[in-house]
Amino acid sequence: MNEGFLDELRNIVRERDLEEHPLVARIEHGEASREGLKRLAVQWCRWAVRSTGFRGYLYAKVVEGAWQDPQEALRRMIVQGILEEETHSTYGPPHRELPPLLARALGATEEEIQGTPPIPEIVRVQNWIYRVARREHPAVALAAGGVGMEEPFSRVAGRLAKALRHIYGLSEEAVGFFSVHAVADVEHGEIAYRAVRDYARTESEQERVRKHVRQARDLFWKMHDGFYRLVFGG
Repeated sequence: MNEGFLDELRNIVRERDLEEHPLVARIEHGEASREGLKRLAVQWCRWAVRSTGFRGYLYAKVVEGAWQDPQEALRRMIVQGILEEETHSTYGPPHRELPPLLARALGATEEEIQGTPPIPEIVRVQNWIYRVARREHPAVALAAGGVGMEEPFSRVAGRLAKALRHIYGLSEEAVGFFSVHAVADVEHGEIAYRAVRDYARTESEQERVRKHVRQARDLFWKMHDGFYRLVFGG
């Protein structure tokens, strides 16, 4: 498969580029209150406790079929993502432990961090990626998560980390969720592209990837619409 299809996926994501979401610009311009940022941080906590579980379905599929097709490279890709989310890695603490540091720095209580319900948009996107993981080839699910959500988030995360430090006065530790994902999610996106390159060799397979990347892009954008309402109202 040539690079043309991968470029097509990049263009699909750029058609609704998360970098252009008004949430990002308004935070960068210093327009968010600390209370609004606290509500945002608490929701990232709710996102993080459930965000990586879909990879468990992918790992089980690859291992279950290992006698027929070992898929060693894909197996390692999936495991790497799980380890970064759940254990200490080169990026530091488990990724899911980072949002509470931000929430606490903004004044959230443990009750708020643990007990606040996730907004419907989080529930919608996570339920969707779990369904994709159960039903589709693992490379399709990796493309949805890595290309449609993680890689574009990496470009936003670095901007948010900088704004939260320099405009809102938060520490490097507090903004670690964003600064880590500014780097790690680039790698996750590259992993997804490698998985797609190995899998999507027919037009039918490529169309399945296109479809799920578009859906992931749109659901992730709508999740940020929900975040916008939390921070700024409306």
